[in-house]
Amino acid sequence: TQARGGVKADSVAVSMTVVRYVMKTGESVLSANIMDDTRFKSSTSLGRMGVRSMMCVPLLDENEESLGIIQIVSRSENHTFDENDLDLLESLAMQASLAIQNARLHEEALERRAFERDLEFATQVQLGFLPKTRPKVPGYVFGDYYEAALRVGGDYFDYIPLPDGRLAITIGDVAGKGMPAALLMARLYSSTRLQ
Repeated sequence: TQARGGVKADSVAVSMTVVRYVMKTGESVLSANIMDDTRFKSSTSLGRMGVRSMMCVPLLDENEESLGIIQIVSRSENHTFDENDLDLLESLAMQASLAIQNARLHEEALERRAFERDLEFATQVQLGFLPKTRPKVPGYVFGDYYEAALRVGGDYFDYIPLPDGRLAITIGDVAGKGMPAALLMARLYSSTRLQ
């Protein structure tokens, strides 16, 4: 590959000193001449990689939290980065940050949608365990109503006709709420129906 200025780019020049600084502070760094920049005298990697000029800008979310960085270096003695280059890179970084945040929001929306589908399926399965009709027993009128505190829960009732004509009424209230309680309720349903 070729770097700017026609210099062969044999390795990616990244200074972890600069990366850590930008990630920590959220501030952009412009160094027109690395060799004369006192901020990076301790960074031997930049000199070893032949870096002459460098820009590093943060990718920040809406809360000013760091998502990452963009670092661009020049090995050419003829080209050094200036404030105009930094302004352009900061603009690109803002656009990249928005794209990253939008991608994350989209991914979260897809996960929520999948979770809602699973939850709706679990609700329908749970409702399938409850009786569809009330028993008809002379002299009695049965009434029932079910509504989970959450979309699924551990409450359970059933009317089970016994072989001798009697009727068993089962009621269960599993401690807890949500999916774990619903799973325990499903097990209770199976146990009472198979006894």
